Amino acid sequence: MSVFGKCDLLLPYFAAEDERWNIWSVIACDQHTSDPSYWERAERAASRGASTLGLILPEAYLGTDRETAAKERIKKYPEKISGILKEYKDALVYVERTLSSGDVRRGLVGAVDLDCYDYKKGSTPAVRPTEGTVVERIPPRLAVRRDSTYEASHVMLFTEGAELFDMLTSSKDSMHTLYDFDLAEGGGHVTGRLVSGDILVRAEEMISSYETERAEAGKIVYSVGDGNHSLASAKAYLEELREAGADPRGAARALVELIPITDRAIVFEPIYKHVTGVEQDDLIRFVKEATAGDGASVTAVTPEGEQTFTVKKTDDSVVCGTLQEAIDRYTAKRGGKCDYIHGKDELLSLARESGVGFLFDGIDKSELFPYVEANGVLPRKAFSMGEACEKRYYTELRRLK
Repeated sequence: MSVFGKCDLLLPYFAAEDERWNIWSVIACDQHTSDPSYWERAERAASRGASTLGLILPEAYLGTDRETAAKERIKKYPEKISGILKEYKDALVYVERTLSSGDVRRGLVGAVDLDCYDYKKGSTPAVRPTEGTVVERIPPRLAVRRDSTYEASHVMLFTEGAELFDMLTSSKDSMHTLYDFDLAEGGGHVTGRLVSGDILVRAEEMISSYETERAEAGKIVYSVGDGNHSLASAKAYLEELREAGADPRGAARALVELIPITDRAIVFEPIYKHVTGVEQDDLIRFVKEATAGDGASVTAVTPEGEQTFTVKKTDDSVVCGTLQEAIDRYTAKRGGKCDYIHGKDELLSLARESGVGFLFDGIDKSELFPYVEANGVLPRKAFSMGEACEKRYYTELRRLK
């Protein structure tokens, strides 16, 4: 069996351009954690029709009154939507996502073998995490997976095998269009086409050839571009089932979208840091002293203004990691909370109201595979693929049990 391949997928029976897709597809659960109004709008939209919001727990709900209600909905929602779902056996879906920039991000939805992935430190699996896994973030997602009948995924895996996608792009007019609609909340446009027949055979051959070549060369086959903690939770659930002697078949693979890292639409953005519950000048002074050195520029933003300083950077370090280490040391001693913000405008808006925001340059995507192969995982929250609105929206489902 290949590392990545086809699986049985479920989608609503809506016509490709049906307006109900706009309600059905909801952005990744770990977005807009500091913007509850986003999820309030998503809830209002979901009240008008079937929505993947019923299958997920937005991280903005954690620790709030909405968390319990969302968990209860996850248990009951599969029965509500089962009558509108159509199954596509042994399927792959070729996805084209038109972003606000006009660039098109290409993807291929299928399943990854979780035995080929491991998030534990020191492991060297075919599917490699790209950031350190914070084990404390696994339990809420693991609890959702235990209670879920269907899997909805925002996990995206990077591949360096762009030839596969060139073939799919040139063949797309021969594919059946499953959906073709504008995503909610400025998410751009997305089109999904069923990969079948001779095109599916060619795709599988190219996937197999790529995976074999990479493995024989001792290279990473795929790396996690987004959704590392969701994939780690899927792995933890599989291990839990095996330890209990339960049937793990539905949980042995995880739904993902494979994307070519070399595509122009793949842009790495920094994930900025916003620290609240601290004495602003004291935090900035501590961070400046702890990171002092040559290498990279960082700007601290507060309601009182901005100040820029440099932090040390070496060949085996990245700015966000150096900065995060200092922030963690400070908050461990003196309290405070660090949140992770996608988008410069959102960071500036938050930091000009309260707390301290830190702006800095991110890594280049060409550095990702070589860095992970040489040094292991990046520090957590090292990069983001574009702005928050460009994250993957839940669309396809896969049955877990």
